[in-house]
Amino acid sequence: MKRINSNYRKIVGINGGLIGLGVFGVIQPAIGSCTQNLYSCNRTAVNYQPYGAAIMIKSGVKDLQKLTGIYEAARAVYEGKINPDQWGTNYPVKTFLLK
Repeated sequence: MKRINSNYRKIVGINGGLIGLGVFGVIQPAIGSCTQNLYSCNRTAVNYQPYGAAIMIKSGVKDLQKLTGIYEAARAVYEGKINPDQWGTNYPVKTFLLK
């Protein structure tokens, strides 16, 4: 709801400002229209990002067991249903997981 309210205030403010500038003859209607469309495209692009963007953290030795388990589970799915030769039994090597 916070994001919706924020977007609403920004859009109404920008559009109101553009209408005011157009009414007083500061900008031409076409400029106001293009600016409003660009701003709407910007808001749409911003809202496609996940709320609270994820932070990537490098894996370390302490994560190796968990990562190996994830790959083993994925390998089991691939072997059973999708592509049994996708990774073989030695992928990924431990040094790759620690990069």
